[in-house]
Amino acid sequence: MICFGFADSLWRGPTQVFGAARTILFRNFFVLLVILPYYLLTERRSFISTDAVLATFGISILSYLGLYFFAKATKAGLTSVVVPVSSTNTLFTLLLHIIILDNALINGIAGFGIGLTVLGLIMLKVNWRNGKFDLVLLKESGFRYALLAALFWGVSFGYSWFAVTFVGPALFSLIQEGIILVLAAGHSFVLLFLNSSSENRFKRQLGLFEHELDAHTQNGQSGSKWKLSRQWKQYSFVIGLIGILGAIGSLFNTIALDKASINTVTGIVVIAPLISVFFGQLYYGERLSLQQKIAIFLIIAGVFVISYFRYY
Repeated sequence: MICFGFADSLWRGPTQVFGAARTILFRNFFVLLVILPYYLLTERRSFISTDAVLATFGISILSYLGLYFFAKATKAGLTSVVVPVSSTNTLFTLLLHIIILDNALINGIAGFGIGLTVLGLIMLKVNWRNGKFDLVLLKESGFRYALLAALFWGVSFGYSWFAVTFVGPALFSLIQEGIILVLAAGHSFVLLFLNSSSENRFKRQLGLFEHELDAHTQNGQSGSKWKLSRQWKQYSFVIGLIGILGAIGSLFNTIALDKASINTVTGIVVIAPLISVFFGQLYYGERLSLQQKIAIFLIIAGVFVISYFRYY
């Protein structure tokens, strides 16, 4: 919870410079620096379900989509708002279980949590101004992207418990983050190809290096050299923190899912946005109205109640 809270708070700067796909690509290099040694050093399981491995591939694709839209949300919106909205993935997970299992998994307390969450989302996007409602849902892309992130994460989390149980925390994390890295690399290179004719040199490169003419000349011809870009020097430490904290959070989350009740695990993890809210207020200087503060409190309280008190 602590690692996720701080990692989610740091996305804003890198995504505004590198964009969503490249930030995820750079972030996942650091993630694998943590997860790969953990996988190599931990004990292997004697039985690994093939179906669970295949499910892990599907979960990884959904996780990348969730991560991509979350990065887009942090680029376009307020950290204090988009992180709590993206945490409503637990609501989508619950709806998925109801649809698939065709069973009423909602008790009275969980139903109360759903009501709090929905009310909080409505309060974020509907204002009473000049005697009429002002619906701002379609005016802010950060909110829309955060909801999309919640949707994809909600579906992927719905199957994660099965995959972790029959694959193991280490292998599950390695496969998931490895596939996310591959997808982010493919996405980034597609964007490079689409921007190949752009006059903006930064768009034609990954952002790691920059090409400059050398002041020295040889045989009447000017030379050139590559060096680390100014943007990478500025944000490499932040991206490294995002990756390392995210990897540690992901590993502890999968270990917890393997050892403890899913209600307890998700109930603790969904409190992480509280850290991001305080971070956005103190570090980024974001200012929220009283209505927004109440809405965010209702969302976080609602997803906690849903996660901790739902039936399985």
